[in-house]
Amino acid sequence: QITRASANNQLHNVEYRVGQAESIPVPDGSVDLVTCVSSAHWFDLEKFHAEVDRVLVPGGCLAVAGYVDNTFTDDTLTRIAKQHIFQGPMGGCFNERSQYYLNRYKDLPMPYDETFRDESLCFEADLTLPE
Repeated sequence: QITRASANNQLHNVEYRVGQAESIPVPDGSVDLVTCVSSAHWFDLEKFHAEVDRVLVPGGCLAVAGYVDNTFTDDTLTRIAKQHIFQGPMGGCFNERSQYYLNRYKDLPMPYDETFRDESLCFEADLTLPE
């Protein structure tokens, strides 16, 4: 993903890097936006927030997002998909912190005075089974 994003990057002020959330490979106060998608539940949150505080410029932004679980217009398909995720091969990937993700990060601890939640962004797609 990083290779593809970097190859297609046409913005001079945007860089893509790989690193750990608790040790972001950038200088202090050098980042306007820190994003993480469907991953915050794996972080050591205390260390992560300290690192976000270190790298953000004054007035910078932390954006935490997650994918909503798959739902289908057919309730049977939704049930099968959830059963596959939680009882199938991925079942062992969930731990107590996975509740943050499963609850759409609504109860993820945020040590910041100014926070807000925006649920207006939504992606929907009509797919056939082969897709």
